[in-house]
Order: sequence, then C-alpha cells, then structure tokens
Amino acid sequence: MIWEVALTDRPFPATLQYLSTTQENRMPEDTAWLAVATPEGTQPGKVVWQRLSYKARFRGHLGDPAYAHCPHADRIFVVDDVVATYAEKPDESTRYPMKLPEGYTTWPRYYDSSLGYSIPHPPDWLVAPSAEADLATAVALRAHEWPDYPVWVRVHTGETRYDQYDPGSIPALLDGDSFGIFEQGWAFDGQGEGQHLAGFQVERLASSTEQAVSLLFSANGYTYELALRFPLGFDAPQPLLTAYTVIVEGFRLDTPPVPHPLRR
Repeated sequence: MIWEVALTDRPFPATLQYLSTTQENRMPEDTAWLAVATPEGTQPGKVVWQRLSYKARFRGHLGDPAYAHCPHADRIFVVDDVVATYAEKPDESTRYPMKLPEGYTTWPRYYDSSLGYSIPHPPDWLVAPSAEADLATAVALRAHEWPDYPVWVRVHTGETRYDQYDPGSIPALLDGDSFGIFEQGWAFDGQGEGQHLAGFQVERLASSTEQAVSLLFSANGYTYELALRFPLGFDAPQPLLTAYTVIVEGFRLDTPPVPHPLRR
C-alpha cells in the first residue's frame, strides 16, 4: 500500500525512521482507513497519481467495479467531489533524514563497568537493571510517554557470528523476518559521534499491530543486544524511534573490537 493515497479520520505518520531504515507505516486491518482514488483512475490502463488536499471533506463512493480485483477492494473510496479543504499542513517531523533531538549531547549515560559498555538516554527516562535467566545482564530504559515499550539492553554470553557460506547455521539471535548489517555513524546523515561499531540489525513483526527491531554488537566475548518493540498505525511513535536510534548510535564499549586483518 502506498500511504500517499491513505484516507483517515486522524493524522498518522506515513513513514517510520529508525537506525538506517525508512519504511512505510503499516496500518492494522482493524483500524479506520481507506485508500482514496479519483474517477479518472477508474479508466482501464490509466494510472493517476492522487493529489488531494492533506485535510479536506470528500464526497464519494465505495465498491467501484473498476477496483474489484484489487487487494482491499472494500476500502477503496472513489472521490466524486471535494466538499471543503482546510489549511492544515502535514507533520514535518518524519521527513528524511531524521533530526537529532535537541540537547542530545548532554544526555546522561548509563555505565556498566563490569561489562564495559555505556549508553546515552534522555534525562527523564527511567533506567532499571533487571535480572533475566541466561543473560549476563539486562537493563530497561523506559519513557513515561511509552511505558509499555522500553528499550532493552541485553548482554548475552558469547559473540554472534554469521557465516554467509553456511546459511543453514543462522544463530538464534538472528532469527527473525530479516536481518542485515548496521554500522554506527550513518543514521543521522553523518551527524553525531560514535565508535563506528558494526553489527546486525534484526527485524521482526511482533504481531499485526507491533514491530520489533534488535541491534546486535559483538565484542570481548559478549553480544550486546539493543532491542525495541513498537506499535504501528496511528500509535506509531516516531520520537521513541528517534530516541532508540540515538541510544544505538551512542552505544560505546570500553574496549572496541579490533578489526580482523582479513576483513575489509
């Protein structure tokens, strides 16, 4: 679905940005949305880009036979008339590239001296260490705006490696819908400071209404996992995704891994 044609009764972020990812926001099936079309677009073989006002009142109809073969045909709303338009403009906060939050350079850092890492976090977030089975340590960073969606830092014993020549031996921590390579320093168009650590970015669709992402850095006999689960659709929290990205970009190791001499 191209969300430039979405018709909803309240604003929503059309795209989501985090780490080095920009993706369309996934609208859950049980929420109120329509896909807007115009009468010109019903003509066979004609592709028409819908350019309607950001906020307006429309008159139209559902169930047009021209779209009977389309996915979500019952949601395609053909606009017959624009009744009124309004001057309100779309939110610019999700435009690419992401902007670093104001004052990010003064964010406090949580430091674990025993495992040799530190992470920045917004000053009003709660940082709570947690004991979890089979983990060296775990920490939850929680914002009061999104108490059910903390950023988790989990430290696993053992490093996570992937042999591209043996795709059948994918480590458990890489088990998801997709994974790829991530390197610090690129999320904010080259702004900000970091150690340029490289790791794996793992994506998972947690449910029809939620997505999850994990970032894995390996060094010194451990895998450092920075994970976030977040809602989609109308409730998608771009500020939380931005803060998560700052946390990942600002993650530091006391002893960064030494590049392998045979790796570029």
